[in-house]
Amino acid sequence: MKVPFKSLLLLILFLIFYQSILYFTIVKNQSFWGDEYHFIQTAKQFNKNISLSQLKHYNEMSTPLPFILYALWGKLWGFQLHNLRLFSIIIGFITILTYYFLFRKCIDHEKPVILLTIFLTFQPYMIGLMFFVYTDMLTMLFLALTLLALRKEDPILFTLSSCAGLLCRQYFAFLLLAASLYFLFRIIILKDTHSYKMIISAIISAIPLLMLFLLWNGFSPQNKMKIRYLGKGLYFHPSFLILYISLLFVYLSPIIIYYWKYFYRNYRFVLLSLLIGSIYFLFPVETSEPAIEANVLTVGFFHRLIRTIIGQQWEQLIFFITFVLSLPILFSIGNDLYHRWKSHKFDFIFILDLSVFSFLLIMPFSYLNWEKYFLPLIPITMLQITLKNLRNSTTAQ
Repeated sequence: MKVPFKSLLLLILFLIFYQSILYFTIVKNQSFWGDEYHFIQTAKQFNKNISLSQLKHYNEMSTPLPFILYALWGKLWGFQLHNLRLFSIIIGFITILTYYFLFRKCIDHEKPVILLTIFLTFQPYMIGLMFFVYTDMLTMLFLALTLLALRKEDPILFTLSSCAGLLCRQYFAFLLLAASLYFLFRIIILKDTHSYKMIISAIISAIPLLMLFLLWNGFSPQNKMKIRYLGKGLYFHPSFLILYISLLFVYLSPIIIYYWKYFYRNYRFVLLSLLIGSIYFLFPVETSEPAIEANVLTVGFFHRLIRTIIGQQWEQLIFFITFVLSLPILFSIGNDLYHRWKSHKFDFIFILDLSVFSFLLIMPFSYLNWEKYFLPLIPITMLQITLKNLRNSTTAQ
């Protein structure tokens, strides 16, 4: 993987300038933002005590690695808000560079690599996560490293990065599921012996999370939040699935519009989308009960934007339109997955295809629907779309 020094240097300088401007103009004097306060309190608890009892009962719903890392940072540099946010800034900086290297590894052309990196950097949730004390940017970092490991088929990097990803967020299991299926297909159909190493790596990487599940006697720590939010158990929410499908168009619209003919020129996909789109009104996008209890009445930035600019009375129509516009994208990815399976073309794009559907399978089991949770699918989907269309263009030439 040859990385042009000039491009890398310009990206580093841009990130330093960009983060510095936003920090000193907006973030520096901003008080606790959203969940920052209780995340920091949890990190302080881990600073005082990292024991089995603490791991079993800490007052969060997600896995503990980010809180432990922030605790270690706080132990070294202090738990003042600006010190912990500095750690977030460093994580954000490293994460964007890691995605740049991932895109560089996958794409031979310079321009798409730069454009994809910038597009990811300016995603609304990425902007906030680069500064505030949240757990999601570490998840995004380990997502990039896991994808890079899968692209290189490096079992050691795959083990470490996927294990760390699972210890940041339980839903990271969607990528491990996709990767495991991919390597199982290669073993069963292609008799590929190298894939045995990757399957073993997948199993090893899941062991720490499984041990936590045993400790918790469930999928999250034993605390008041679990009793409150998971008292009825886990079950599939169709409206959550509708939301995450709808967000394909919302958060990828510049890329979708650029490649519009690959999605909307297929009249079968468009007609099928119009027919299936009507199921939206059976399972409309709604704010989940835990969010309403916390006095959060939308599912994220886009939902809030609709209410602010257009009005609450139109939000279901807007989400219905985005759902219908997103379905051809999903059908295109499904069609690509089917043809690669049929032709036994088990390549990196096949992993990306599988990842999209495993994400949509796992995420509706969450107790909470939130636009931010769609974030891991953004680099996966935009990389899938770009790789597929760049290869199609090359073939056509």
